This record gives sequence, structure tokens and C-alpha cells, in this order.
Amino acid sequence: MDSAAKRLKKWAQINDFYAGGLLTNELKFNQQFGRHIRKVTLQLDYHGQNIIAAQIQKSLNCLLDKCRKIDGVCHAGCRDQEQLLELDFIRNRAVGLANALAELLEMAETNVIPTLPTEDRTEATTKQTQKRIPPKDKWITCARAAGLLGVSKSTVSRWAKKGKLSDNGQKGRKRKVSKTSVLLVKQGREDEDLIHDVEELRADARRF
Repeated sequence: MDSAAKRLKKWAQINDFYAGGLLTNELKFNQQFGRHIRKVTLQLDYHGQNIIAAQIQKSLNCLLDKCRKIDGVCHAGCRDQEQLLELDFIRNRAVGLANALAELLEMAETNVIPTLPTEDRTEATTKQTQKRIPPKDKWITCARAAGLLGVSKSTVSRWAKKGKLSDNGQKGRKRKVSKTSVLLVKQGREDEDLIHDVEELRADARRF
């Protein structure tokens, strides 16, 4: 059986965001993934992995927010070409957020939680049988982080000093940063780019 991360990536590719009808995008997502994601975040909290749990929750909230926006426009209908273009941008962002959330889930399930509990296990049994295992790829080099974010290594180091990125407390070449914090910053930067693009589209639409 495919992992939740793989199923989520597939959902992002094949889901008809504009279908409308009785089942909203938010409802369809929660029916397929809501319970599993809640289980993962609870286990992460139990294992002391509060940062990645919070990042998964934040990514989830951003994705559901985009789904609600799409559902609202589909229910009311697009007024003009400008709104249709904006809707396409939101849909593309929802797909990107779903893939980012899938990456976080894959990281959690592969490197943080050794074995997720089956449906018939109780919470008490889970706590007795599972051990805390540190993530294998929690930290990445500043060079790799710079590549993911499209900035220089010095910028990554500066952001780590300011607390914008979580690091391992080391200095110089030994400094590494949290991969999940990098993904979160990347997501925020992409959101800002999306807003800028939509504003430019609106300006172009007004000129015509």
C-alpha cells in the first residue's frame, strides 16, 4: 500500500479542484487525509518533535485555506477573466502546498516515527511500544538550504542567527539548519511571490 505522502501527491495531481458540487475540496481532503494527519501530529508531539508537528499543521492550514478559497469562488462563479486567472494561481498554489505537506509527512513517517500504529492499536499500546528515534535528515548543510531557497549561504547563516531558520547551534562549516524550517520559509516566500504575481495580473487586466 502506498504511503500517505505518495497518496497525497497523487491526490494533488488528479483532484478536480473546480468540480464543485456537494463535496468541497476541503471535505474531500479531510475525508482522505484528515484523520491520518491528526494521528501523525499527535505522535510527533509524543516523541517530542513539536517543531515538525507545528510545521505540518501550518502547511495543512495553508492548504485548507486555499481549498476554501477555491470552493468559495466555484460556488459563486467567476465574474470575469481576471478572477479566473487568480483562481488558477490559487489552484497551482494548492497543488504546491499539497506536495510540500507530503514531503513533511514523508520525513516524519520515515525518519521520526519508525512505525505508525495500526487502526486497532490504542494510544496506550502505542506509547508503550514506540521509542523515540531522532530524524536522520533533520539537519542539512547551509549550501543545500541556500539551493532550496535560492539565496546565498551567507543569507542562510544570517537567517539562522536571527532565528528565521532553526540551526544546530554550531558555527562556521559545522553549522547546519533544520530542513523543515527551510521548507517552511520556502513556502512563505512562494506565497509572497504568488501574491505579487496576482497583483501584476490584476494591473495588466485593468490596462486592457
